[in-house]
Amino acid sequence: MIREKITNFLATYCYSPKTSKLLMGLIQAMLKSNPIETLNYLLPQTYECIEKILSQSNMIILNDHKGDSELTWHLIMFSELVCARGDTLIIYKSMILSIFHQCIQIIHKDSYESIGKAAQNLLKSLTYTWGQYVEYDKINVQFHVPNEEEVDFACEFVETFMYLELQILNEKCTDISNDERLRLLTLIHHIAIGCLRMVSRIESKEVKNFVSSVSSHSSKVQAQYSLYAKEPKFKENLRMRLLIDIGNFIDHLIAYHSDDASSIKIALKIYSLSSMYYGIFEQNINKLFSDLNTIKHLYKNKLYNTQQHPRFFIIQRIAIQIEVIDFC
Repeated sequence: MIREKITNFLATYCYSPKTSKLLMGLIQAMLKSNPIETLNYLLPQTYECIEKILSQSNMIILNDHKGDSELTWHLIMFSELVCARGDTLIIYKSMILSIFHQCIQIIHKDSYESIGKAAQNLLKSLTYTWGQYVEYDKINVQFHVPNEEEVDFACEFVETFMYLELQILNEKCTDISNDERLRLLTLIHHIAIGCLRMVSRIESKEVKNFVSSVSSHSSKVQAQYSLYAKEPKFKENLRMRLLIDIGNFIDHLIAYHSDDASSIKIALKIYSLSSMYYGIFEQNINKLFSDLNTIKHLYKNKLYNTQQHPRFFIIQRIAIQIEVIDFC
């Protein structure tokens, strides 16, 4: 009953981006506890609202720098809904792709940032292994490995939208405005963050006497696991494509648009992503431990000063150890 009231509340009102963080927390909680019902109620409604707004404006709203607060809100909600488990998103594939096809070119900053975040969240949901819920007092975590449908969906999404944005960037690099340049790079950056986990390393000669800052995927002492039910396949190595295209674009930016600091900053982030492979940085491990300690204090019984839910902490520690020995 409470869940029903919350979903009705979220589906029937429009909120400003300033209040979205609080409300998105409600959506994330519902997706964790009951993703199937939450998606079944909220995603079709969100899709219909976006369709209605675009239809009423004859798609003109996509080219309005001022944007539309109602559309922006629904795009923010959409970006959170695609955080659901990948296997629960498959049945909404056509609906999800339709939203991206219609809104990927929107020029309002808050709106295209929401679309970019949605792309990143979707790819993460489709390609990450996650632990399934089990009995409270039993430490027998079962992991879901992305199935073939999830992998195919992720690859199709990348092939469709990443190459589209790269093509526009390459063909119109001398003609586009600073705002359009920033929009393109923002979308490419979000998609790259979401998908490069699936893309194999760039083949190159081994560097001798090289001290790595991360745990190498090919390390003899590291356990290696299959992350997917099938190997993701792309028409080319996307890491190399990004290195070439974004590298050339950075040269162009520095030569002709050196005042566009925002675009240069994001372009450099994309360029560096291409060379990040497997492993995890020391500072990330430290942050995981810090977060765990914070959570431990929250779960401490103030009357008896004893920790509750020990299984939760054990699983958190297991997750940290997996990050240390597994993929980044």
